[in-house]
Amino acid sequence: MKKTSLFNSLSSRKLRFGGYATLLIVAALAIVVVINVLVQQVPGKLDLTKNHLFSLSKETFKVLDGLSKDIAITMVARAGSEDPTVKEILSKYAARSHSIKLQTQDPERNPGWSKQFETNGQGPGPGSVVVSSGPKFRTIGQYDMYNYDYSNPNQEPTLTSLSVEQRVTSAILYVTAAKNVTVYVLQ
Repeated sequence: MKKTSLFNSLSSRKLRFGGYATLLIVAALAIVVVINVLVQQVPGKLDLTKNHLFSLSKETFKVLDGLSKDIAITMVARAGSEDPTVKEILSKYAARSHSIKLQTQDPERNPGWSKQFETNGQGPGPGSVVVSSGPKFRTIGQYDMYNYDYSNPNQEPTLTSLSVEQRVTSAILYVTAAKNVTVYVLQ
């Protein structure tokens, strides 16, 4: 009698539907986990910002694809304390071109390094970026990588946009140019 009641309870309609529901939940969770693992393996990220702030422009791609010289882009900061936004954009340069070498220099640990990039008696400060190729270099200051709005004199300046790409691409063009033209304006 016990065998029959146990068999009847295991083959009941409630247990069958409960088993199907459990099986479907486990299968759905397994699919979500597999999709999550696959998406994490994809190397790129999708830039959904309004002005594509974290994507490089077509003009920058043309410059990077046409490079024939090796270029070092150096972030001046302690390792691990770099500006994450600037670092992410600069990593896109290095990912696009094999001629770009991205590195970080700590001016406190290696003060002799910054002396080679001195202009006007000052070396690159913390948070700045140095773009160099051979003897030519261009230093981009920490505050030159962002655009600020100074229109309201009663408030602090507000951050309006990034200018990292414009500055770095301009510096790359400068250090790779065979001949640099200087324009003077007389008044």
